[in-house]
Amino acid sequence: MPNGKAPKKLENMVKNLVGPQIRVARKALPGGLTQDQLSGRLAALEVSIDRAGIAKIELGLRHVYDFELAALARALKVDVKWLLGIETTGGPATIGRRAE
Repeated sequence: MPNGKAPKKLENMVKNLVGPQIRVARKALPGGLTQDQLSGRLAALEVSIDRAGIAKIELGLRHVYDFELAALARALKVDVKWLLGIETTGGPATIGRRAE
């Protein structure tokens, strides 16, 4: 311990950057979207993440694979770059404008 601090345990580290963004986008959709409904949308895209898996993603307790990230963005009608925090546009505030 060169700096006198104990190393963080791997299981205590956040496992993704997109969890909070997914929750924001899910709740921002017209009428909101439950985790179970999001799971159903993903299933229609042939990506299997159950409600508990989505909850773990939103809490940062589960990794997100690249193909899952693409499907989540599509199901939530947001841009992947917005989910990753790279862009400030392309999120739920622009959903209505994307169809124009």
